[in-house]
Amino acid sequence: MPRGALTQARDSSGFLTRVVQVMPDEPVPSTLLLDAPSASLDEGVRLGSDGAFADLDSHVPGPGLGVARVMLIEDDFILRAHLAELLMLEGYAVTCAADGAEALRRLQAGPPPAAILVDILMPRLNGIAFRRLQLETPELRAIPTVALTSLADLDDAAGLRFADLIKKPVNVDHLLQTLARVCPRA
Repeated sequence: MPRGALTQARDSSGFLTRVVQVMPDEPVPSTLLLDAPSASLDEGVRLGSDGAFADLDSHVPGPGLGVARVMLIEDDFILRAHLAELLMLEGYAVTCAADGAEALRRLQAGPPPAAILVDILMPRLNGIAFRRLQLETPELRAIPTVALTSLADLDDAAGLRFADLIKKPVNVDHLLQTLARVCPRA
């Protein structure tokens, strides 16, 4: 098996039951997890004929039904999967990105989220650089952004107007309270 490969196990009905990451050379693209409906994370996700997950847009209530879109930018595949599942179980529509560069591509291609959760330490484009670019982009500037970090000192974040800073390991109650404050659902 090549480095960075993912293996998949399926049950007899074609549902994905397990994905295993094998020593990645670079961040794992979040499209493997991206936009999987929360119930499917426990029950298995039916894959399309092309092997891709269905888009979350087809699995969440439409506008006006109280669903807030959240973008989660986290390079750690396991943490990204757990946080995405938690947020979806709490009723958020979640889009994931493995680093700041992937997040910017997704933000340009899709509807803007109500809030962004961004890890600070990531390869390629880290959370500080992402936030600087976000603040320079008029259509992204107003989106509340919450920093997730294990760093004790964030001098680089001064002046970047993060809505909140959440220390890792993430306190789930603090995360959910912060999201409720920065992107209240109707």
